[in-house]
Amino acid sequence: LLEAGAVGCNLEDSDHHGEGPLVDAGRHAEYLAEVRAAGERPGVHVVINARVDTFIRHVGDDRAQLAEAISRGQRYFEAGADCVYPMAVARRDDVVALVAALSGPLNFLARRGGLSIEELTKLGARRISVASTQKPRKASRRRADSSSWPMLAHTSVMTTWAPWAALSGSRVSVTCAPAARARESSG
Repeated sequence: LLEAGAVGCNLEDSDHHGEGPLVDAGRHAEYLAEVRAAGERPGVHVVINARVDTFIRHVGDDRAQLAEAISRGQRYFEAGADCVYPMAVARRDDVVALVAALSGPLNFLARRGGLSIEELTKLGARRISVASTQKPRKASRRRADSSSWPMLAHTSVMTTWAPWAALSGSRVSVTCAPAARARESSG
């Protein structure tokens, strides 16, 4: 990761090779701590966005998904994550509960038919990902006129890592990933 020049990453807790939908939370927290330590050794603060996949993997009923997301999010912050990303959380009440329960910055997904960037920001999101179905280039141009979203003015792909600094401030970082780019990175 460091040799490639990366200074940040999303690390998901889906289990793509085991028997369950998610890896053990304790084991994943240890992995996050190892990634944190690996970056710190040479003096690089790797920004870790710890993805919590309880919602996208439909782990239990709605209440169980939320409870597990909160539990995992707390563990991941304690392990050194800079941000927690409960992927695909869709209900306003769940966003509110996550923001209230977790002690660090949260990343949410803005997608067609779901909560908007503006709504997520008002609810406490500190980083927002825009689904490829949002047609990011069009969304970027539409948001470019808004003084609230200047970082989208010339962006149609992933924003640079500079907006990650906003996690400790009052700004919100927005990331757009076109469908072609998302397919490349997930393959």
